[in-house]
Amino acid sequence: EISDEIPENIVSTVQSLSPTFGAINLEGIKAPDSFYIADNLQKLLDIPIVDDNRHSAAVSIAAALLNSCRIVNKDIGRIKIVICGAGAAGISTAKILGNIGVKKCNIIMVDSKGVINSRRNDIEGEKEAFVTANGCVTLTEAMTNADAFIGVSCGGILSDTDLEIMSERPIIFTLATPMPEIDYKRARTIRPDALIATSDASQPNNINSALLTPYLLRGALDTLATTINDTMLTAAVKAIATYSSTIHDDRLLPNTGDTALLAEVATAVARAAIDSRVARRSIASFSEYHNTLLSRVNNSRLFGRESVRHHSKIRNHSGHENRKEKL
Repeated sequence: EISDEIPENIVSTVQSLSPTFGAINLEGIKAPDSFYIADNLQKLLDIPIVDDNRHSAAVSIAAALLNSCRIVNKDIGRIKIVICGAGAAGISTAKILGNIGVKKCNIIMVDSKGVINSRRNDIEGEKEAFVTANGCVTLTEAMTNADAFIGVSCGGILSDTDLEIMSERPIIFTLATPMPEIDYKRARTIRPDALIATSDASQPNNINSALLTPYLLRGALDTLATTINDTMLTAAVKAIATYSSTIHDDRLLPNTGDTALLAEVATAVARAAIDSRVARRSIASFSEYHNTLLSRVNNSRLFGRESVRHHSKIRNHSGHENRKEKL
């Protein structure tokens, strides 16, 4: 960890360390600093910068929402969504949802001061893209007839009334930590018809960023991708959702420990990196690549610690030694 809270200093420190790494994962940095740090590092470096909130959490939430819509038989392009929390996770989730068919006009974003609407004069930065003109001011007003609630904010802010006024078969993701926006059992009592997911591993439908990060990095590193782009993230969302073939009210996503996801997500991410032209290494056969990853899982080898000797070093276009490849 870096003992510094000045964004410019963190960027400088990580930049100086970057030749050691094939990719960098940022975690535990609050917005808007996280946006500044990640965006500037990605401009300066030619390796992927992964932000746990902006990438991993958002992709897992989007995959869970896709599967939730399948279960309740609702069109993801028409549902009304309330996102409570306008930090890195909330804004990134909204952006990724747009890539999988959610219309921006159907998203109402709420921060600590209420709905991000056109009447407010304190909206700036990343929030500006999600200003709504529908007249809602409070969270309760936003929740009226909402099909989905995605909470990445703070504990205890949802009332019984907020859940009662949602549409039939609502989708409720209470992901604030350590205390959710509403207690799971309470929410289940108020809306027994709801699909409910939490960040609590002891409850059904745990949404955890660990579902994505290792597999996203696997595909990015194997193709020597220079960045993590929207095409790769969208591919990851669809791969996770499609892999969840057996889904129901209490199982929206695969288990975090289901290492067979390695083959599905990494292959999708690798293909997307190549298709979007951010890869520096091609893959001759995706089916062979997929099967190779599956064999690693089936042979119970430790993911991430296997030495690949013939690719121990990467050389850049001028032939100079660039960095050790971390596989």
